[in-house]
Amino acid sequence: MLLGFRGKNSFWGFKVQMLLEFLDKDLSGILRKTSQIIKISMAKSKNHTSHNQNRKDHRNGIKKPKKHRFMSMKGVDQKFLRNLRFAKKHNKRHQHQKKESKA
Repeated sequence: MLLGFRGKNSFWGFKVQMLLEFLDKDLSGILRKTSQIIKISMAKSKNHTSHNQNRKDHRNGIKKPKKHRFMSMKGVDQKFLRNLRFAKKHNKRHQHQKKESKA
């Protein structure tokens, strides 16, 4: 019995019961909020692990990057490319003349 009131049937007992239920709801909300604050402010212990990563990497083998014969000329200056094309063309002509003169 709370404060000498006789259960929920008496007038003051009913009021006290309602007050306790109201406080219980209020307290549960406060407790929930404080528990959320505690969860947010707690420090984490483990930040990173590389467990099993090495095994996964070697399962299919670690491959070297593919080497391409020629570098892409995409996005290179047009004036430079035009000059490069003519330079290659004339290099071939001079190499051909050198072979003829040696033979």
